[in-house]
Amino acid sequence: MTTNCVHLPTAMREVPRLSEKALTDIYNIHYADVPAGIEPAQDKSAFYAGTTPSRLQKILLKALEGDSAEWQPASSGYYEKDFTYYPNGGGLSEYVGVKSANNGGVDTADVTVVADAHTGQVVTMYPK
Repeated sequence: MTTNCVHLPTAMREVPRLSEKALTDIYNIHYADVPAGIEPAQDKSAFYAGTTPSRLQKILLKALEGDSAEWQPASSGYYEKDFTYYPNGGGLSEYVGVKSANNGGVDTADVTVVADAHTGQVVTMYPK
């Protein structure tokens, strides 16, 4: 039995990975650095304050390992995957951030990853 396999569409030429640019963009757009109890952003969901690059990497690795949802074509040249973060291979999910206020503003374990099909660069990753 094989475990921790990466299942990608044949159109994806590289395994998705986080670059320095991807991390910077995630922190600039989808990162909550506010005290508890503050309203979430209206339009953008955000990872919890204190989410480190290594934690983002662990979340991405679970997206790559998981086969409960398939990678779907997004805009031209990109693929995306929606998944629930199960840090221990199943069982209990773990909250990673907060949904936007427009989507209820509640804690969520759901994540979306968007990657370039040709280079594998993660374009964005955010709580859903």
